[in-house]
Amino acid sequence: MKRVLAIIAALAMILNLAACETGGANGTETPSESTMTSSQTVAMGEGTLSLYFTISDSLNPYEAETAGNQNLTALLFDGLTGLDPDANVELKMAQSVETSGTRCVVTLKDVVFSDGSAVSASDVTYSLGLAKEAENGVYTQRLSNIRSWNASSSSQIELTLSHPDPNIAAVLSFPIIKEGSTGRENEDKKQQPPIGAGRYVYNDDSGAYSLTANTRYYGEVPQNTIQLVNAPDDESLEYYIKSGEVDIYYSGIELSNLPSMSGQIAKIKQTNFVFLNVNTARSAVNSSALRKAVAQMVDREEICRQAYYGYAEPATSPYLTGLDLTENYDNLLPQTTNVETGQEYLTVAGYAQQNDGSFEDENGNAPAFTLLYNSDNNFQTEAASLIADQLASGGIDITLQGEKSAVYRSYVANGAYDMYIGEIRLSDSFDLTALLSGNVTDIKTTTTTTATTTTTQSTTGADGQTQPSSSTTTPDKTETQVDISAIYGEYMNGERPIAEFLDAMMDFMPLVPLAYRLGVVSCNASVSPVAVSSLTDAYYNIQYLSSSN
Repeated sequence: MKRVLAIIAALAMILNLAACETGGANGTETPSESTMTSSQTVAMGEGTLSLYFTISDSLNPYEAETAGNQNLTALLFDGLTGLDPDANVELKMAQSVETSGTRCVVTLKDVVFSDGSAVSASDVTYSLGLAKEAENGVYTQRLSNIRSWNASSSSQIELTLSHPDPNIAAVLSFPIIKEGSTGRENEDKKQQPPIGAGRYVYNDDSGAYSLTANTRYYGEVPQNTIQLVNAPDDESLEYYIKSGEVDIYYSGIELSNLPSMSGQIAKIKQTNFVFLNVNTARSAVNSSALRKAVAQMVDREEICRQAYYGYAEPATSPYLTGLDLTENYDNLLPQTTNVETGQEYLTVAGYAQQNDGSFEDENGNAPAFTLLYNSDNNFQTEAASLIADQLASGGIDITLQGEKSAVYRSYVANGAYDMYIGEIRLSDSFDLTALLSGNVTDIKTTTTTTATTTTTQSTTGADGQTQPSSSTTTPDKTETQVDISAIYGEYMNGERPIAEFLDAMMDFMPLVPLAYRLGVVSCNASVSPVAVSSLTDAYYNIQYLSSSN
């Protein structure tokens, strides 16, 4: 794919593209019915759209190897739930999802497959088993918290989780296929996809491949048609994109590039969390007041704009901004730098401002630490430089330590750092368990975090920002150790509200949230309205799209 695309920054300047940025929200125990805004304001699409796929690859969601085919399976198969473009949970084939501790009960809607047969709980358990064991691994990680499952009746499925997750509904988007429908062939002995209950069905008319409406679909039945263009390799895909024979291209964030397609783009919410992780055992950063000073002084908007070319949004807490999980929580970090509040925290940490504006402790030492980053990662390299400049303007001295990937991993694994820049892909339910417990593998590197952190007293100001207490002007060398992981576990188990966990995170600051990465979907100018994608559906609103070609 890398050969197909042009660099983000160049294309962003060359193309006159419209970007969509909206707030996010993740579902609760029993998410509401799908309420896509487009369906209320935009008519169903008409005409024929063109998408690419690889004919030699499978359209079985648990066997498909190419990204194009994997994306198409969301049109042929629905899951129990899905996520909308803002990361809200939508009920698909599930009537309800109820959780209590490690137990989750899913009740099915009265839905039929495209062949008219009823969808049953045994179809769901069959599909879940395939999803957990599939060699392509598309759903393996997101379903890793599901330990066991069984059909308790024809319409109910019981799941047992490894650890409590009140937001488990967000990961139940795995495709439901009819049990026993794999290995189908048409009259010409060509392999056919399994039977699903999605918006479209697959057609092979003597080598003319298309998706047409599933007339038995339980939601709004599409009126448009999708022509499938066979792109067996990078060169052919590049040609189809440049010539306009492919109408929509979903790139996510795995490639830091955009397709060379004239038209429009929309930005896609992702679960890729960028943060500063702190080694709280190091004397340079063992004061929570100092860590909170860093959190106030970094300019998240500048980092997103310059280090990530605008394809990231500020993280003002460990969660995506605007999630239902945190919709009533306002004790958030600033999107831009707040030097004044940051310097107040430096005072709490025991640093006094000098006549020249610098800060020193009673021994004449300035607040200073080393920031580790992966020098093989261009995003991190640029972000590290920006962070050093931002903190320097507030009186904190940063020594940058860029290391190649292997060395970087070694330093992280051995705890040989003050702070480092990390990035992980959270689950669709934004489960922070692994991040807080220290057992994290991110996209590029292995990252570990400390679960035990330190705290000082603080209060919340009128502007909703955490303000440092002025009750002390010297560092507290005996800060109370608090197990953030345990507090989070109590929230997950229903023993604490999420606000208490977030208060603890903001007060102890074991890590400093920076950004959430954004993906991209682009479409030709002939397509209207703009194509929109979600975490679980690359072609989220395709049934509402029309092409003027």
